[in-house]
Order: sequence, then C-alpha cells, then structure tokens
Amino acid sequence: MTIGDRIKQLREEKKITQEELAKHIDSTKQTIHKYENNIVTNIPSDKIEMIAYALESTPAYLMGWTDKRNDDVKTPSLYKALDKLDIKDNELTEDEISSIINFVNFMRNNKK
Repeated sequence: MTIGDRIKQLREEKKITQEELAKHIDSTKQTIHKYENNIVTNIPSDKIEMIAYALESTPAYLMGWTDKRNDDVKTPSLYKALDKLDIKDNELTEDEISSIINFVNFMRNNKK
C-alpha cells in the first residue's frame, strides 16, 4: 500500500473531504488529489505530519514504516482549538504570537 493509498483510506474512513484535509494542512484539494493518486510522492515531512494529525494517525503509518494505524491517537486539543481559529501559516506577527503565548501561560497559572 502506498502513502497515497493510506492517506485516501484514512481520509475516507474519517469522512473528511479532500477540501477539508487540504484546509487542515494549508494546501489545496488538487494537492491532496495528487498525493492520494501518487502523482506527487515526495511529500514534504511537515505536510506528512499535519496529514497524520488531521487523520488521527502517525507519520510512521502514512510512510508505511508500520502497519499499526494508532487509532488511539487523537488530535491534540491545541490543534483543534487552532483549527477553529482558521489561522494560516505566517498570518500572525511575532508580537501576536507572543501575546497568545502570554495569554495561555496566564490561563495555566490561574487554573483552580
């Protein structure tokens, strides 16, 4: 089974469209199509990692290094929260990122 086959199989099992997966990895539906149909096989490692998280799997499974899907892997809540914000790469300034980090630290320190 190729990496494209694994991506497509997991995506379909999760009932996620190519467009939705593309949004998760800040890409396009056409790129996902190319990955799934093995038109593009040299997928950047950062994209493989993002795809794995979006499909609740691991990069090792997608790459074919293991047959264990890790169905128990869940997308970290932080990724889910960030996805709800619909923030694209390089959309925030360093000051904005710093403010977000400060806010999260403030929230952690004030938990009761």
